[in-house]
Amino acid sequence: MSIANRDEAKRCREKGVEALRSGDRDKCVRFLEKSLRMYEDPDTQSLLQKVREGKDTTTSDAETSSKSSEASKATTASGGTPDGLRHRKADELAGKARTNKDGKSYTDEQNRLVQRVLRTEDYYQILGVDRNGNSTDVDATVKKAYRKLALKLHPDKNGAPGAEEAFKKVSKAFQCLSDEAKRRSYDQTGRDPEQSASASGRAGRADDFMTAQDIFDAFFGVPRQNSPFYAQHAQHQQQYRPQRASFNFLQFLPLIMLLLVTLLANFNADNSYSHQR
Repeated sequence: MSIANRDEAKRCREKGVEALRSGDRDKCVRFLEKSLRMYEDPDTQSLLQKVREGKDTTTSDAETSSKSSEASKATTASGGTPDGLRHRKADELAGKARTNKDGKSYTDEQNRLVQRVLRTEDYYQILGVDRNGNSTDVDATVKKAYRKLALKLHPDKNGAPGAEEAFKKVSKAFQCLSDEAKRRSYDQTGRDPEQSASASGRAGRADDFMTAQDIFDAFFGVPRQNSPFYAQHAQHQQQYRPQRASFNFLQFLPLIMLLLVTLLANFNADNSYSHQR
């Protein structure tokens, strides 16, 4: 149905309403029928039926029908179908994209997710998993929850402040709860056995993130050599190896000197003995 026909149908309906106001029902019926021939409208059809049946149709009924029809068309023209309205509300909830200090963009929804994870300490609550489920259900739910959260919180995807730390927390929660023995220990003590074992603090923040990235790569089947974090870590290791080699050499230098002195002393003693003979 063309827009021109719809506009003409609107004008015919308005003339029908005016005829009803003046008490001329026959004229009202003619214009409403003409309007429906050009554009099928439920409100116009309802009004016409009332007029034909001789029901007590007042002017206010006609005006209400006209306004309702116009509101419906305006909503449709603006893309305001129920689905469109839901999409618009979803966009409003997501919020406009912001930018962090590194220039990465993020939405309010991403920021809320990061803050929720950072505020939460319980591993089950971080992943949104029911701790009272049976072992099989927990395993499946933990994997499903990690897949969803890891993709949303990975620093490559989420630029919200604290996304990296939230990504680490989700990875630690998954690492603990996906292992039956560790999960049993966590249920009994409320503490992560891995964190208790590494309380001495050997690994730093970068190593923590590499652990989280390793878990991510292993879970999603990403080859280590294809990971940008692996390349960065490999470069760090290459820079570290020469320093470590030189340090090891310095450690053994006194022993080497002692061996050399001993060999020289034995050599001099042998020479003196030969001359005496």
